[in-house]
Amino acid sequence: MGATLSPSETLDEPLTFQVQRTDVEALGGYRFDLGSAAIDLEMRAVLELSSRRTDPKQGLDPSGDSTRMTFALSPRVRGEYLPVEVIGLFIDSGLSFFLTNFRYITEGNSDRVVLSGHWVRLDVRAGLALYL
Repeated sequence: MGATLSPSETLDEPLTFQVQRTDVEALGGYRFDLGSAAIDLEMRAVLELSSRRTDPKQGLDPSGDSTRMTFALSPRVRGEYLPVEVIGLFIDSGLSFFLTNFRYITEGNSDRVVLSGHWVRLDVRAGLALYL
């Protein structure tokens, strides 16, 4: 389970807009073992695929559906509790710094930015880890 916290955006025009994000991550880091608990310092490289679907209304043309890629570096801190040797409960948090970004633009009487990605995002995750 995870969440990305970013400010909401409001449009004046009626436009149904859906963005789906899929992250692919590679990470490296160091773990401080504290017995049944651990603290990790990590650096992640994130490749994010964003797919957009729209339902145009009232003459707005969102230029078709599209998939875009962005790249980010994300330092994180992770805390984990291991009640048994093979199961860990964790929570982690960090900032993602995007090195590439893009905007979704409507085309009509005048081009308008509908959605613009944020260059820095706060990510928080909690979950269960299995060590086999």
